[in-house]
Amino acid sequence: MNLKNFYTTSLFLAFSFSIWLLSSCSNSSEDTEMILSKLEDGHAKALITIQDTLFYQSESIFTGDIEIYPTSFRLNVTDQYEGNLVVSFITEKWTKDMPIVKQVFAENPIVSSVMIGKIKDKKLRLGIGYLMTGGEITVTDLNKEKCIISLRGTIAKYHEQQDSSKWKEFKGTIIYKKPKLLIQNFVDGKSIL
Repeated sequence: MNLKNFYTTSLFLAFSFSIWLLSSCSNSSEDTEMILSKLEDGHAKALITIQDTLFYQSESIFTGDIEIYPTSFRLNVTDQYEGNLVVSFITEKWTKDMPIVKQVFAENPIVSSVMIGKIKDKKLRLGIGYLMTGGEITVTDLNKEKCIISLRGTIAKYHEQQDSSKWKEFKGTIIYKKPKLLIQNFVDGKSIL
C-alpha cells in the first residue's frame, strides 16, 4: 500500500468512526471532546434522535449564533442542507455555575422551547418540523470555547403538539465549537462569560 492509499484509507476510517459516533448520539465527555476536536471554529454538530432514529444527516455541520440577553438565551443554527435548530429559554438571573437546567412544557413554550426542522424534498420545498412538548434543556458548557446542550424529552409536529398520543421520545446533544456569541444589554457591563 502506497502512502497516498494509506492516507486515504486512514481518513475514510476516521470519518466512518466519526459517523458511527455521531449516530450513536452518546453524550459522554470523551465523545464530546472528540467531536469538538474535529469541528472548525464556529461550527456545531446536532446529534438529535427521534425514537432512536437520527434526525439530521450525520454529515450535517451547523453554523449560526447564540444570543444572550439579561433574561434570555437563544441558539439558532442551520446546516448546509437547510436544516434548522432553535433552543431558547428565559432565565431570571444568569450565573456562571453549570449546568443550567430548564424544564419544557407544551403549555408554556414561551419560557423554554426547542424547534427542529429540515427539508424533506428540496424540489417541492417540503419540510418537516417538530417542537419540544416536554422534558429538559441542559446547558453543561457555555463559554467562548464551547457550548454543549443536552436535550431529553418528547417532541411533536406543530399541528400535533396538543395531542399527547402523537408525541415522540427524543434526545439530543448540541456541540458548538467557539460559538458566535451575541451578548446584549447587560446593564452592569458584566457578562455571564
